[in-house]
Amino acid sequence: MKKGSNVMRMLKLIGILAVITSLAACGRKIETGTSDSWKSLTENDYSISYPEDWELDQSGQTGTSFILLSPLSSGEDRFTESVNLIIQDWTGRNLDLDGYVELSEGHIKTVATDGNIIESTRMTTETLDYHKLTYAGQPGALNLKFEQYTWLVQDKAYLLTFISEEDQFDNYQAVGEQILNSFNLTVGNKTQKRIPDSWKSLTENNYSISYPEDWELNNSGLMGTNFILLSPISSGQDRFRENVNLLMEDLTGLNLDLDEYAEISESKIKTLRTDAKIIESKIITTKNLDYHRIIYTGKQGFFNLEFEQYVWVLEDKAYILTFTCEESQFDNYQAVREQILNSFNLTVENKTQTRIPDSWKSFTENNYSISYPEDWELNNSGLMGTNFILLSPISSGQDRLRENVNLLIEDLTGLNLDLDEYAEISEGQIKTMITDAKIIESKIITTKNLDYHRIIYTGKQGFFNLEFEQYVWVLEDKAYILTFTCEESQFDNYQALGEQILNSFSFF
Repeated sequence: MKKGSNVMRMLKLIGILAVITSLAACGRKIETGTSDSWKSLTENDYSISYPEDWELDQSGQTGTSFILLSPLSSGEDRFTESVNLIIQDWTGRNLDLDGYVELSEGHIKTVATDGNIIESTRMTTETLDYHKLTYAGQPGALNLKFEQYTWLVQDKAYLLTFISEEDQFDNYQAVGEQILNSFNLTVGNKTQKRIPDSWKSLTENNYSISYPEDWELNNSGLMGTNFILLSPISSGQDRFRENVNLLMEDLTGLNLDLDEYAEISESKIKTLRTDAKIIESKIITTKNLDYHRIIYTGKQGFFNLEFEQYVWVLEDKAYILTFTCEESQFDNYQAVREQILNSFNLTVENKTQTRIPDSWKSFTENNYSISYPEDWELNNSGLMGTNFILLSPISSGQDRLRENVNLLIEDLTGLNLDLDEYAEISEGQIKTMITDAKIIESKIITTKNLDYHRIIYTGKQGFFNLEFEQYVWVLEDKAYILTFTCEESQFDNYQALGEQILNSFSFF
């Protein structure tokens, strides 16, 4: 995929190919196990341990925070195995770990000679998730192999990289990983709260929201709220329960739009909240309903609090969804708070999200399978060159188009195309062949098994304004193109169901 040149320039600064420390010398290296005697390096926001016979370099060469250098194994040793840390400031870039990793992988493939990604895995921990990337490449005359851990926290990227000659990697991997795994990121002694695996849902007439299973729901109307979601008490010293609440305000007769309401809200915060400070105030534009996001701090009794608030104005009502937390803990709860806030779904113009059915069927072929709702129709007659089409039931006599999922398999023999190249070609074809085509999202998705390209776009087909969500895999000289198609006006209603079908597709 093509990336903006400014982003690529930024990536070059972060040392995604890591720091390559070439010293005179190579020769046969012996199997290197873990060491018994270790030292530690401790800084303000991290610590790491390393073998006593490795050399620590904190001179800042090539932009590193430190480099740990293995001892030379012989007088002929041409290369010193190393572990280095680079810290990159990403303030204002608005990039999460997924986005950062995607750019990193693209950079490796395009900049490293013979760059080959061997493993790309998201590692989930109780504190702070990170991304593990193993790749090989040929910078200069050396064939090297890299194992890299990446954390993204508080607008900084921490890149910790072990580097070895490729033919020696297996000998040094154990000690390299012991060093990498000893790295402890404290970031002001804060610990990022892990996003829980199990979630519940609350659904009312005109909205729904999801929340972690261990959070408490209070919908008694306490303090005028429609509901309050309360975090679990973490210890006996926990003075304040982080929470998310919804207030609905009647605006009948006031004739206020979102911008006007946002301006009034800011003024109220400044006058009613002790020591109020507005950190961010922004109108967020979406395909459904725009909202106002505001982050601010202030005192409430003995507590210094921080708030993140989303506000929608719809049909003479303001919906005010607020996350509240002690200011000192706000960054720790970023991932979980935003997942709760972003799960809030407000029914617009009497549209309802199509319910995901309980009963499903499966369709299995030679090398793939897919699941679909029991009331959808399977057509595998080869219609329009497809391998199959799954058709939604007709909802009424006025239903003009049946939402569907179809699979096309394209032979790429002799074209020598990888996924990135195929994705780029696909985008060009969409823009030139679909009337009024507009690409909404285009992204390479990294998984433990096989990466794929996800693209969402709109366009006209005959009398219909359609929206498409498409997953593409390139495997063994074939492109597998799995597409969900829907009327544009119904896409948001069917997206959850469409994605459940798409995500059930698997190769074997």
